[in-house]
Amino acid sequence: EVAASSNVPVLAIGGVTLERVAAVAAARAAGIAAIGAWMGTETNARVVPLAPVVAAFREAFDTGNMPTRTSE
Repeated sequence: EVAASSNVPVLAIGGVTLERVAAVAAARAAGIAAIGAWMGTETNARVVPLAPVVAAFREAFDTGNMPTRTSE
């Protein structure tokens, strides 16, 4: 609701996963901050190449992205 009614870009921060990114784009967020997507957790530390993760998120975001809001 915030992104759709805002005149400034709104980023989604926190809890953004590959499964949720299309819905975030559909809610008209301008972008995402998905640090956890490649950081892992303390109990599940992992090394993940950055480029494929970013590409997957970008594709999902672009697929679910709604047209830019026009001024009224």
